[in-house]
Amino acid sequence: MNFEILTLKQNKFTDPVLTDLAPQISSAFGLRQLSETLRALPIYAGYHLIATVIMSVLVQEPKGLLHLWQVASAVAIILIVGIIIKSRGFESDPKRSEFLLKAMPMLGVGMAAIWSVPAIEFINPASASSQVLIYGITLIVWALGVLTWLRLPSVAVSYATFVGVVMCWSIYNGLAQNQLLFTLVCFAFWLSLIGLILTAHFDFEKRTRGDLEIAKQSEIIKLLLTDFERDTRDWLWETNANDKLIYFSPRLAEVFAISEDDLREVKFFDFLKTKNFSQRAVFLASVTDVKPELIDEYFVYGSDEAQSRWRLKARILFEDDGSFKGYRGVGRDVTAQYIAEAQIVSAKEAAEGASAAKSQFLAVISHELRTPINAIVGFCEVLNSEQNDHLSKVDRKNYLSSVIESARHLQNLINDILDATRLERGSFRLVEQNNDPAEILETALKMCRNQADTSNISIVAHIIDDVSVLGDLTRIKQVLLNLISNALKFSPSGSIVHVDMQRGPEQQLIIAVRDAGIGISAEDAVRVFEPFVQLDESSTRSFGGMGLGLAIARRIARLHDGDVTLEGMVGIGTEAKLILPAARVFWAQPVKTEAGVAA
Repeated sequence: MNFEILTLKQNKFTDPVLTDLAPQISSAFGLRQLSETLRALPIYAGYHLIATVIMSVLVQEPKGLLHLWQVASAVAIILIVGIIIKSRGFESDPKRSEFLLKAMPMLGVGMAAIWSVPAIEFINPASASSQVLIYGITLIVWALGVLTWLRLPSVAVSYATFVGVVMCWSIYNGLAQNQLLFTLVCFAFWLSLIGLILTAHFDFEKRTRGDLEIAKQSEIIKLLLTDFERDTRDWLWETNANDKLIYFSPRLAEVFAISEDDLREVKFFDFLKTKNFSQRAVFLASVTDVKPELIDEYFVYGSDEAQSRWRLKARILFEDDGSFKGYRGVGRDVTAQYIAEAQIVSAKEAAEGASAAKSQFLAVISHELRTPINAIVGFCEVLNSEQNDHLSKVDRKNYLSSVIESARHLQNLINDILDATRLERGSFRLVEQNNDPAEILETALKMCRNQADTSNISIVAHIIDDVSVLGDLTRIKQVLLNLISNALKFSPSGSIVHVDMQRGPEQQLIIAVRDAGIGISAEDAVRVFEPFVQLDESSTRSFGGMGLGLAIARRIARLHDGDVTLEGMVGIGTEAKLILPAARVFWAQPVKTEAGVAA
């Protein structure tokens, strides 16, 4: 809307934020002028009607012109009522605003013309007393018209000038005496009205511009606050002295899935208490006298299965007399941060544990490698020395056997390290083919026979024929050797180790190795499968080995989509199982059930 009665140029706005908004502010300024004028228009119409009735009583001549003037006054009343009705909702309707923009100046000129007639035509025929009343009524309506169109300076100036010129001319030519004095008084009154119009306009313009700038700044602040609340995890809140929320971010209502109106009706800390918050919320809800300041207060919200953690920070607000006014602060959901910190602590502990395990592993491996190397070097030095000439053939053969045995032991240790490294890197590959698990188990038992004889332990095996397995022959044998040698290692002399091939309930192949040795606890049965973890961490432990065997065995089994499990009780014994899935096992015999034979 471009009001010709008011033009606001951009250079009037010194605030850089508002400089680009001058056209919008000009439009809003004009709408405000028009709105205040429309509010004053009914009062003017009422005075106009009363003055018309009084004037009709005072004036008797000329009859024809009086009737015409009365008709014009009635039409003016009708137009004013029509404009008032038409103006409803004009702020949001550009067409109505445009209509009022054109109608207001025309109405002002028309009313000025109507009230110029009495001073020109009704003065001469009237008596002296009636002349005074006619001038008085015209003067009052003149002033009221100026006050009515005061917010529209161009209309008000036009109205005041039109009526003022006519009044001065009429007084100068119509009065019998003191014409010049009263004409000067009328002229001074006219100038006073013009000054009033201009002064009121500039004051109104200044106040309106300030109000619009403040409103715009408030809108900008509100938009910034809305963007802040939308783009950040923080939410703002403020309570009164009774702990009721008087302001809060919409996000707070979203968190609790409650309407904003309902949230305003609750006491904040009482509400937190009902939402399964921590005891801190219960304490703050119970405090009625001296309220504590909230500095990084943490609250736990929700059930044990889905807990979230919030951090509240607020300062205390005080009245002018120093009494408690409420809290104003900020809150944040720090659940993700809490989880991240917990994960960091857990990762740190795991890293420290892994570092300690590797340090222990290095200490153990240095002992395990040193033993066969010392044996090899020692016996080779003897065989290479002058003493070799004095050794009997039997001693020389025993020395060479010890060297070979130590070399094989060293080879096994190095192979375990290399396997563990390749498994860790993910470069371990299987060479798969169909194999007879019975033959693999028999080979493993033969390879462990010497260890069993040396330890005076018997091995009882139950083998199933007519079954084949798709897998890596060498690696499956490696797993079985590890399980059987462990059972022999931890079994007491004179005991029995049972090795059973079993058909699982889901058609998987289970090879169970059960001993009656020292046993193992449930906690240790999980730990022994971790690389670089040993139950006996001393370098002088009772049983040899680097602690990689079970870790390697489980990873090989899982590469076959199977697993290695360990169960036992301390002091009673341990049962280790190699489980190969049904997808890799081919049974020759059908499964017998109570209903018959299944394929």
